[in-house]
Amino acid sequence: MEEGEVILIKRYGRVVAKLVPAEAPSRPKRTPGVWKGKVRMAPDFDRVNVEIAKLMEEGPVEPSSG
Repeated sequence: MEEGEVILIKRYGRVVAKLVPAEAPSRPKRTPGVWKGKVRMAPDFDRVNVEIAKLMEEGPVEPSSG
């Protein structure tokens, strides 16, 4: 099947199913720069949130059960 052959399934000499190789899905053409000017990031998007960092470093490994 991987080499592209077609397999016919017959019942009493009549074809009841035909297996054919799957076609690779087509990928949309990518256009570089299509999002330019459409995405904005806050000036502090990569600023570390001290409270969250502390929770990640010192908090419990497992979530609380209550």
